[in-house]
Amino acid sequence: MALKFCRLSLVALLVVVGTLRFRATNARDLQVYSMLERHEKWMSHHGRVYKDDVEKAERLKIFKENVDFIESFNNDAVHSYQLGVNKFADLTNEEFQSMVGRYNLSFLPKTSNLQSFSYESENSSPDSLNWREQGAVTPVKDQGKCGKSQIKVHPPIQFKTQ
Repeated sequence: MALKFCRLSLVALLVVVGTLRFRATNARDLQVYSMLERHEKWMSHHGRVYKDDVEKAERLKIFKENVDFIESFNNDAVHSYQLGVNKFADLTNEEFQSMVGRYNLSFLPKTSNLQSFSYESENSSPDSLNWREQGAVTPVKDQGKCGKSQIKVHPPIQFKTQ
């Protein structure tokens, strides 16, 4: 009787362990499939086509790493903004930087060479001003490759208080 109970317990334990293992494997498979499906939808939305399955697999890996980073960043409550998946989601940081240019401010003068300035009517300015309410802020735009030469061409804009 005790031997029969041990066998029955062992079989039940194996069934439970097998079921849990199947569920874990199934969850991983669903996660991989879900990312694959998400990548396919992203490719379709952005018109992305790869030359072969090897490149597609590599881009899927990069896409997954970027999506994981984005989701991790957005789940962290210390940031006042969120990231999103865009047309660059299958690029590495190096590829992205070489494509749109690196952010380089070395051409700007050092702050130690600048003189401070203050307006005479400094007391009449408001404590705060929301430029969005004034209609002065436009939505974010894709500026493409904007390097320092484009920044230098435009004269600085100066505001005068009244």
